Amino acid sequence: SVQNNATHTHCICGATHKDVGDHTQDQSNTNWTGVSSLSEITTAGNYYLTENVTLSATWEPVDDTVLCLSGHTITANGEFDAIEVQADASFTLTDCEPEGTAGKITHVNGKTGSGVKVEEKAVFNMYGGNISDNMAETNGGGVYVGKNGAFTMYGGIIEKNNGVRGGGLHNAGGTFTMTGGTISGNQGGTANGGGGGGVLNAGTFTMSGTAVIGGTNAEDANIGYNGGGVYNYNTGQFNFNGGTIIGNEANKNGGGVYNEQGSPTFTMTGGIIKKNKAKNGGGVAVNNSATFTMNGGTIGDTNSNDGNTVTNEGGGVYVLSGIFNMNTGNII
Repeated sequence: SVQNNATHTHCICGATHKDVGDHTQDQSNTNWTGVSSLSEITTAGNYYLTENVTLSATWEPVDDTVLCLSGHTITANGEFDAIEVQADASFTLTDCEPEGTAGKITHVNGKTGSGVKVEEKAVFNMYGGNISDNMAETNGGGVYVGKNGAFTMYGGIIEKNNGVRGGGLHNAGGTFTMTGGTISGNQGGTANGGGGGGVLNAGTFTMSGTAVIGGTNAEDANIGYNGGGVYNYNTGQFNFNGGTIIGNEANKNGGGVYNEQGSPTFTMTGGIIKKNKAKNGGGVAVNNSATFTMNGGTIGDTNSNDGNTVTNEGGGVYVLSGIFNMNTGNII
């Protein structure tokens, strides 16, 4: 196991270098310093955990901290956010262990708080590891990104988190760039007023590459009242350039995507929205002055088992009172 190597040397993106998004520089000779407690991290640098950590209060990493979980778990034992990246600070999370044995950021069962909170003008980069089994009382069970905050997700998993609005992620006005990784098995509020099982976006969200919101198994479904996979609202700008929104569920509108409230825009130039289900708008639902523009990509699938489904109206797309512009692409 890599975590037992005395020297602990690997690229920032994991045990072996991989080009993801704008990460193309091989840093395989980067050395990491082992720590058994997060309190040992007092200066910027590259660190790895040598054992599991239990938090009695929110950990606020110093600027330019890079942390490799190395297969270990950070557990918050209380009613607080596990990790909070402070304003103007930068924090990077990775794991050199493979996906099945990677570590995670979580809470003790029954305790509430986001897994990671990114404050205004803070930066969070995620290459690996899991943010899972966290529960926020309001928004952003897995991750909350504040106004002008920035989160780049190159890899890793945000899963099995719960929040009234934004079970996996609530982007409240920051910039979220997702070129890889998976957001799955999260739950936004399932009653009226809740939603965004996977993602609630009121900022700028750009999705491309191998990124996945949802999954092919029942336990991978992001679930919400509206917007099982994605709820884009207010002044949110969602740029869907590639990746897959799959297997999500909404109790009411927009199994894959719900675009509504205020003047949000969802622009699709690539990628696939399939195998999602809802009462209305299995793939996509548009409402309340929102605009969805399709310049490419596919909503649906040629395999009937992988199509978007509804119990009422609009298997592929359901337009309530918003605007849907289709210039090219496929609705199957």
